[in-house]
Amino acid sequence: MNTRCQVRMRAVGWCYTTVAVIIWLCAVLRDMPLLYLLAATLLGPLFFSWRQAYRGMRYLSAERRVPFRSHVGQSVVVEFAIRNDRSDSSAWAIGIADRMEGGSPNALALPVAALSVTAPPAATNPGTANPGTANPGTANPNVANSGTASAAMASTATGARAASDSAAVPAAAGAARVFFPHVGPGEECVESYLWQPLRRGRYGFASARLTSCFPLGLFEATRPAIAATQVLAVPALGRLKAEWRGWCDRAGREAAGSSQRRGLLEGDYYGLREWRPGDSRRWIHWRSSARQGSLTTLQFEQPRRDELFLVVDLWSPDNPTAAQREAVERALAFAATVVVEFGRRGDRVLRFGLAAAESRIWLEPLRAIDRDELLDSLAEAEPSAAPDLAQAAHAAQAARASQRVARGSGPVGSGSVGSGPVGSGPVGFLAGAKTLAGVWAVASTRPASPEVLTRLAAAGMPRGSSPLWIDFSSAESRVWFALAGEP
Repeated sequence: MNTRCQVRMRAVGWCYTTVAVIIWLCAVLRDMPLLYLLAATLLGPLFFSWRQAYRGMRYLSAERRVPFRSHVGQSVVVEFAIRNDRSDSSAWAIGIADRMEGGSPNALALPVAALSVTAPPAATNPGTANPGTANPGTANPNVANSGTASAAMASTATGARAASDSAAVPAAAGAARVFFPHVGPGEECVESYLWQPLRRGRYGFASARLTSCFPLGLFEATRPAIAATQVLAVPALGRLKAEWRGWCDRAGREAAGSSQRRGLLEGDYYGLREWRPGDSRRWIHWRSSARQGSLTTLQFEQPRRDELFLVVDLWSPDNPTAAQREAVERALAFAATVVVEFGRRGDRVLRFGLAAAESRIWLEPLRAIDRDELLDSLAEAEPSAAPDLAQAAHAAQAARASQRVARGSGPVGSGSVGSGPVGSGPVGFLAGAKTLAGVWAVASTRPASPEVLTRLAAAGMPRGSSPLWIDFSSAESRVWFALAGEP
């Protein structure tokens, strides 16, 4: 990116120069010393303004600080940091016009009332005496809504000087302007505004320029100093209701009861664990205790871990209505909420399948890195008019077979099985070569049908069980899940 400083004369500068030239011509034609003196007096500030605008912008460096991933409806703190590398002069009245655009074209913007606008705390420079805050909160007017008719920005400052007061400044849609009144010698100042994505998808922040008209406003100095960047807006987070949590507990107990291992003889045990006061000393495993340096006892009961296999079925016709598009967004928001909720508890195992225009599967328990990858996939998922479950089943079985061959021929990485796209075209969701233990839940945008349930059984669902089917095209889905602001 070309970072060369450019200085151009503004309209007011051209008017000022025209007056100065006319006075100088009058002085030449009439040979009047006073007009010569007046013309020189006018041309002096013109030169000084050009020189000061160039010098003030030349030694500035800037960067944009914005998180790569954010949930729809949550306010994102977009920070700009400017550093003055000069040690003998200050920079004044620096402005940055920021613009963002993007988002999935097929994603429906959910109502603002159904979205959370709680912003994360603004980052501050360590060691500063007066850290700034981004004024997070609900009903805050200083939030730039992407895709709305207007936007506003709240600016905060950190650095060697005190934080400036926040003020709402109207701006164009998807745009905001940040203003730095003063950057001292060798200082770094930070200003920020709040931006709120209303659609999931990938947003692009365009490259930004530093601009300044200091000191007299006759010239405008600009310098491209901030590179373009992207932010991925993942589906909004909602609230899992008590009915969902109760179903998970009941289904988990039933699944654990059918597969729990108990031993009554000394040789029939599940595993080893650390000895705790109250355990029988006769069950101490002395060899393992000597090897580990601490008492280890036999465990005769397998600890229960809730295992959930969540399938997201993004079905949609070729020309969907607004209600059908909303059902897709609500199903994705439900899936994102479940993924985040399961990630907070270590005693729960989650496997995932996505049926969309590009199908992806996670047959192994999700880890932290897999959850981020899964949320990214949900952010850019597109519905399909004809998901093919059988084709996805064959593709998943082939993926597992290739993994077995790879394990036999050499070391295999620890990434989840099927972490890439499975199959081609609008394939359906997951399947495995074996029956997949745990409880099954399907977040779909269409009602359940015997054909789909049959294909789920062929895909690896345990025999004799029926999955929980949540149809987000129906109002009954609100019994299980609600977005922020909904009862």
